[in-house]
Amino acid sequence: ASVANSVASFSAVPGMAIGIGLVTVTGQCVGAGKLEQPKSYTVGFLGLAVLIAGLLNIGLYFFSDQVISLFGVSSETAVLAKSLIFSTLIANTVFWPPAFVLPNALRAANDAKFTMVIAVGSMWLFRVLLGVILGKHMGMGVFGVWLAMFCDWTFRAIMFLARIKGKKWQHRAI
Repeated sequence: ASVANSVASFSAVPGMAIGIGLVTVTGQCVGAGKLEQPKSYTVGFLGLAVLIAGLLNIGLYFFSDQVISLFGVSSETAVLAKSLIFSTLIANTVFWPPAFVLPNALRAANDAKFTMVIAVGSMWLFRVLLGVILGKHMGMGVFGVWLAMFCDWTFRAIMFLARIKGKKWQHRAI
């Protein structure tokens, strides 16, 4: 799991950087009173994050054996790591960007309370509760924990996409 986590963290770096840039752009727009601009910038930055994640993750998919070999793990661990990496590469492209890039725009527009409530609630409901249920009680082990993490990302993505689609977040700074 630590090998897959390292690879997943690496593939999320461009999205993290784009999210940080989005904070500045959104904050500048809101500060200037241009309240319709943040949404278009947010959509553009999200698209860029998905595109870069997709390209990076396609590369990681094709070179996963070489990347895993850098960690010097046993063949059994390599098989487990490869399956976790493949599922993570898909989730990092589809669910991670809206779950972790979009809240940056919301926070920059003074909608931090919404993002905090969603993040904390989702973490406890999915990562902790569902992770224990799937991983321990349903015997799925590490796959269950990772599936719970993907459910967390999916829920956050849905909630943040819905919030961005509306207008309330754009007018929180007023």
